Amino acid sequence: MSVGSRIKEKREELRITQQELADKINCTKAAISNYEKNVSIPKTEFLIKLMDVLSVDANYLFQDEFDNEMEEDVAHNSEEIKLLANYRKLDEISKEVVNKVIAIELTRNNHK
Repeated sequence: MSVGSRIKEKREELRITQQELADKINCTKAAISNYEKNVSIPKTEFLIKLMDVLSVDANYLFQDEFDNEMEEDVAHNSEEIKLLANYRKLDEISKEVVNKVIAIELTRNNHK
């Protein structure tokens, strides 16, 4: 669930309109609509007000964003896990060589 979906969900749960929410945080109805549609993300001042009015915290609003970012850094299959385990066994010089080969291959693949 996106940040915008969570804002909309909580707003509807509290049974307030976009205009009422906009009035409470001192922004426009269009801004609320854009937040809910994920067209834009609230600036810090509005985000703080939103969390207060909706009685939520940043963890609630952004939890899926954090989960998605973390998933990108996790090995997803046994081959990747083995590669990572083997990489960790290398000395610093060997790691440098592997890193250079990866950089070369990434450059080569990006030019296809």
